Amino acid sequence: MKVKPLTVFSALSALSLAHAASLTSKHPKACNPIYSKREAGGTKPPTIQFNWTESVKEDNSVHVVFYDWREQSLLGLEREDGSIAYVCDEDAVEKDQLCSRNQLGDFLWNNTNARTLKQFNVTKEEDYASAIYEVPSTGYYCALSRSHKEEEDYAATVSWNNPYGRLDASQFPRYPTSCGLTIAYSVILTMWMFYQFQYRSNMLPVQHTIRWLLIFCIVDQAINSWVFDAQNRTGTTFAIHFGQFVMSILFALRMVIDLGILFSISLGFTRQLILYLEQIRAKYAMQFSVLFPVLFMTRFCALVTQPYKLNFFYVILLAVQSGVVLYLLYEMFVLLGIRIQRSLEQRKFAVRQNYRIVRGLVILLAFFFAFLFIVNVSIGVQSRDKVANKFWKVQWFYVDGWLDVLHLFIIITISFLWKPSPKNQQLDYLDMDTGFALPSDMEEELDLFDESETQDEQNSEI
Repeated sequence: MKVKPLTVFSALSALSLAHAASLTSKHPKACNPIYSKREAGGTKPPTIQFNWTESVKEDNSVHVVFYDWREQSLLGLEREDGSIAYVCDEDAVEKDQLCSRNQLGDFLWNNTNARTLKQFNVTKEEDYASAIYEVPSTGYYCALSRSHKEEEDYAATVSWNNPYGRLDASQFPRYPTSCGLTIAYSVILTMWMFYQFQYRSNMLPVQHTIRWLLIFCIVDQAINSWVFDAQNRTGTTFAIHFGQFVMSILFALRMVIDLGILFSISLGFTRQLILYLEQIRAKYAMQFSVLFPVLFMTRFCALVTQPYKLNFFYVILLAVQSGVVLYLLYEMFVLLGIRIQRSLEQRKFAVRQNYRIVRGLVILLAFFFAFLFIVNVSIGVQSRDKVANKFWKVQWFYVDGWLDVLHLFIIITISFLWKPSPKNQQLDYLDMDTGFALPSDMEEELDLFDESETQDEQNSEI
């Protein structure tokens, strides 16, 4: 069966992050976060606007109330019998005297303490501009609607218009973060190239790999910044979804490369690192085959929908992701212990110190993966609106954004430990007893390298 691109786009749009949501008689409530102009900047005042898609009949209207979710408990007034009346009806007028007759059909709330609650009665002919709610402060705002004649259907959209543009408020922090990471990787690469130019005559293969990884990171974050900027200007389009698809692939690829490089270093392959990446991938094929799509789905879902709408799904993804990564990190920890012992026996003290630092990095990574998984599980069991109200500003970070920070930390650590220097050859190391087959040309190179080392030691003794 052939899937049309427009069909895929429609399906994504139904789940996608958007500054608009649908209101119908069957689904009368919608909530979204929104920033104030003071906090996020921008040129336009933040507003929430009601627009018809299928209006009611001429003798009917729709009651819409906008409010900050934190004031949801103020909705409704207590009747004489102790129950709560949320709508002004005949009993509320005659029996409980909670409202007047000209308020029939309106929502009821505690006016004394309400700060953000505001109601509109929208008719078929009424101008849309009369149903614009001006947001007083940053928060998680909801729109609750009902038809005056409950038996009649209606359909409308509610738009959350942030002051800075059309990027969803829960995703807005990603934009400056990606710009900042682009600058950070550019600075690291500039410093790296400065050292490489000075000591270019005796560069190690692992150092060339780090250089290309830094270039890849700059391109990756530049693409992220471009997509967020375009989404902020144009809204969510098919081109934006394609950009998010590419971003997710690059994200998963970046994290897999990180683990591959750490594995190569853990196995002692600092000389011919690239030649062994394929063998590492083959030995841990199942783990990497599971990890790549899970990382891709984690980032893609986080980009196209609000994270708190798929809490349980994210818990499953993160459980698989954390389980695989923790297993791989455990393997690295064991291998690094062996490398530290053997480098000591071979009197390679410089590279031994590097391995000890890398082992500390592996321990730190394992801690963060376990800790963030526990945090996500504890948050995922809570109700959706409760999670959204509390964490919508930072949930992008603990769902997948923290992996970007860990990646930066890994790059900084590896780049510092194996930066080009006059002591490059002291950081060159190859452990042959790893269970991997050595290419023939590498065995010859290793023999020549050992002869050269022996000669250098003899000369130093003389």
